[in-house]
Amino acid sequence: MKALVSFSPIHSGISFRLELGNQPKRNGDYAILLRITENRRLKRIFTGLTVKIEHWDAKREEVKRKDSNYIQKNTRLQEILSQVNRFQQDIPNLTSEDLIKTLRGEKVTRQEPELFDYAYNCYLKGKPFNTIKSTTSILNKVKAFTGKEELLFSNLNLDFVSRFEVHLRREYKNNDTTVDINLSKLKAIFNHAVRHQIVSYDINPFRIYRIKEGKPNKLRLTEEEVEQFAKVNLPTHSLLWHTRNYWMFAFYSAGIRFSDVACMSWKNILEKPDGSIYVSYDMQKTGKYHTVRLPKRAIEILNHYRYPKQNGQSAFVFPILNTGRDLSDERTLKIEISCKNALINKYLKKICELAQIDKKVSFHTARHSFADIGRQKASLYDISKLLGHTRLAITEQYFAQKDENAMTKAMVTIFPDE
Repeated sequence: MKALVSFSPIHSGISFRLELGNQPKRNGDYAILLRITENRRLKRIFTGLTVKIEHWDAKREEVKRKDSNYIQKNTRLQEILSQVNRFQQDIPNLTSEDLIKTLRGEKVTRQEPELFDYAYNCYLKGKPFNTIKSTTSILNKVKAFTGKEELLFSNLNLDFVSRFEVHLRREYKNNDTTVDINLSKLKAIFNHAVRHQIVSYDINPFRIYRIKEGKPNKLRLTEEEVEQFAKVNLPTHSLLWHTRNYWMFAFYSAGIRFSDVACMSWKNILEKPDGSIYVSYDMQKTGKYHTVRLPKRAIEILNHYRYPKQNGQSAFVFPILNTGRDLSDERTLKIEISCKNALINKYLKKICELAQIDKKVSFHTARHSFADIGRQKASLYDISKLLGHTRLAITEQYFAQKDENAMTKAMVTIFPDE
């Protein structure tokens, strides 16, 4: 990656006005100056015009009619102000020094903002690991599309975005949802640059370009398919056997995400006085504390891993992560989770083949399957709370747009057969 380019805001808070100099010239006239303010720092440049102090209107910033040449002088002052406004619009990242040089007729060479440098060194700075990973993937697609390691913001125009969308659909076979995600990442970078005054709003193609929102296809297993998945014959303690245990535990535990299953330790498994078992943990994605009562089948899976724990309560429940790595480092932990998630998803495809389930199941499918099956037996509100969602609208996205079973039950309730 190249060295960080210093990104300066457009206009940098530049303002300007006309005023008189402090000292009169030998003939008693005062110089008319253009005062430029940038980040509370003042600079002044001589306009080439002078006027007697009694002929200057400080409030309106113009020469009074008392001056015999007031028309010519005011016309020239208006030309200077128009020129300054034009420079602000035309020159990216204009500074007060650039403005002064331009007014003096000197050539100003500006380095136009570059998308990839800005994305890596500004937009992604301090962002979560998963955001960095997904955004980097999108930027790599852009690089593959252009065949270059550099892309100026000004080149990311309406035509570019349109051609890139076609490229995503043809080259990567991306559907509406994936295209939406890809272009939304680029839009976020551009909006960030506009918001921080790195580029002008006027060149932002996404103010005109409309991204077609895809209809998410939340893959899930039916209750019958979950039983098929659970009953397929696998060698005990094999990688496939462990993988199925992880997935089934996630399903029986209200759709716990992979990152939370992988990081779960025995201190997260709590037994209450009445003998019921709960899993209580801080969700990796949101940081929100979440507690779920475990059903019998989830506890049966846990019992496979209740061998003597060398590290006591701090030991991981499931042997998923490589404990030989420094998992106290957040970046290392995220990378390890991501790698193991990809590996587990490969094993899940193999299990589905053995179970004769013709679906592209991932670990996250356990979450959607729980939500879909649970919705048939509990209220939307209850499912939302079990999933740890903060809003019902998020939970609603988990379900098919037309819940035919729910609609049928509603019609029978409204119009019962006589």
